[in-house]
Amino acid sequence: MSNQTFIPQAFYALTEYNNFKGKTATYVANQEGATIIDQYVEAFLVAVENEDAVVHRLSVLGSLQDLMNKCSWNARKLFKANVANLDMDNNGAPWGLEATERVRQLVDVEADNEIIPKILESDFEQLQLVHTILSQTTGLDTPLYYFVETERQPNGDWVDVVNATTFDEAMTAMDNIVDKLNEQSREDVRKSVRDALSSLKQAA
Repeated sequence: MSNQTFIPQAFYALTEYNNFKGKTATYVANQEGATIIDQYVEAFLVAVENEDAVVHRLSVLGSLQDLMNKCSWNARKLFKANVANLDMDNNGAPWGLEATERVRQLVDVEADNEIIPKILESDFEQLQLVHTILSQTTGLDTPLYYFVETERQPNGDWVDVVNATTFDEAMTAMDNIVDKLNEQSREDVRKSVRDALSSLKQAA
């Protein structure tokens, strides 16, 4: 049975990441709590109470934004699959897009596109509430966004380049990222073909 929230499956996906985000989410998942929100609170409190905690309290706050980002990506995935399904008169999505039923299973949410923004808004409000309470205790009072895009600078620092405060802003930001990745993929294919042809000519 699917949920009317993107949070559980998005959180599970985070724990599967083989990087710092994944390790932080796994740490949160190992905490006591009846809900994912409760586990985040417990992880934060453990970090506050123990200077030698495995994960710093600011990393717990950052993981809440990672979770919201993943919720937004999953919402976009379902939204696009629904659009593709309609475009194909319910005969399945075209190549490059997953069929709606498959995506519903992946994100564990079954909803039409007019409902998806409301579900994501509810998820945002839940995460924003706990994020606000926890961040205020750090003295930073940093905001939570629907979606944050970061870019690495020449000096190695990561900076926010997009802070989306609405569903539509988040969708636009994610669409732009996908467009950039698709263009880079096309460029990589072109380069591979050109290099392969050049190698053949040189060997002839």
